[in-house]
Amino acid sequence: YAEHTRFLRDVGIPVPSLRAEDAERGLLVLEDVGDETLESSFTSHPADVRRRMYDRLIDMTAQLHTVGTRSAMKCNLPCMPPFGPETYQYEHDLFLHRFAAEYAGAKTAALASARKALLRMSGILMDQPNVLVHRDLQSSNVMVTRKGPVLIDFQGMRFGPAAYDLASLLLDPYVALDSGERRRWFQRYCAETEIDIPDEVFAAASVQRLCQALGAYVRLARGAGGSRFLGYIPPALRNLQEALDALEEVDALRRIIRQAGSVRAGTS
Repeated sequence: YAEHTRFLRDVGIPVPSLRAEDAERGLLVLEDVGDETLESSFTSHPADVRRRMYDRLIDMTAQLHTVGTRSAMKCNLPCMPPFGPETYQYEHDLFLHRFAAEYAGAKTAALASARKALLRMSGILMDQPNVLVHRDLQSSNVMVTRKGPVLIDFQGMRFGPAAYDLASLLLDPYVALDSGERRRWFQRYCAETEIDIPDEVFAAASVQRLCQALGAYVRLARGAGGSRFLGYIPPALRNLQEALDALEEVDALRRIIRQAGSVRAGTS
């Protein structure tokens, strides 16, 4: 974490500064950047303030994916294992076991069909070039300060498809962005980085990320005080449906969404 903190600040990404470090005892003293996250303050900011904040976040993401990638490769930055078959399978299992089976009640045949659809998503992503990604780039991990947004929770940093970070940020179930806003910021990112992300790739990354999130919500809801995560399932399902509408051969996932919707309606 300390090395990542120094690295990100060196490449121009705002993160809490490192005040002191005792590596032998595993102790860090970090800057206190307050307790206001983008998630907690989203509705309290007027639209123009939110627009500027997301403009800045897109700029930071572009910086991470371009300058950060080159710098990380040059210095051989220690990171989590890159996105690959094992990582994608973990996220698929989380969705299929926790959300599809446990929450939505999907049966064996439906789960097998859904896994095939998810493998197609990860196959699309594995064909993309890898960049340095935050891995959990959502509004709850963006602190809002007087100087602008500050990223936290970056210990999961690794190499992976740029679209995964963009999907995490722009289809974040914690905040309500409309499709026009998402398209604007997606285009801003592509113009800044000159990274070509076809619509199918962004849709596949969105499905991958949102399925991971849905599985995580059900898992977290089982813990003490975790029931609030169930409230994020409806917006996540709406975003997932939008992503699926841009893809073919995903009927198995659509059926699970409908089944989950009926479960939600029955418990409301």
